Amino acid sequence: MDALSDRRSYNLTAVYQGQVVGYCFTIAMKRMVHLLNLAVHPEFRQQGIAKRLLDAIFLFARSGRKSYVFLEVRKSNDIAKKLYFSQGFSHVCTWQRYYSDTGEDASIMVKRLERT
Repeated sequence: MDALSDRRSYNLTAVYQGQVVGYCFTIAMKRMVHLLNLAVHPEFRQQGIAKRLLDAIFLFARSGRKSYVFLEVRKSNDIAKKLYFSQGFSHVCTWQRYYSDTGEDASIMVKRLERT
């Protein structure tokens, strides 16, 4: 709920025929944007929705003169990691037992933004 009311947040929804099929939550920080959550409904995956949401985040970050976008993703989430790698993110470190629900590790990924 904090991400919805924080003035530094930038949140998007993807809607198809009146149904929310994807969303993302971010928060702008000093020199970067933290991607808090990105999700696409299973029936709408592999249609470019996540990529379009990421493109909008990159545009938002650049417009705010941010240098990086970073995120954490479950080590087991190979599909998400493949998407992030394809969009220019790099793995920078692992946070051990990050996710409280399962104790799973998080892969920390960062994308450096080009100046336009």
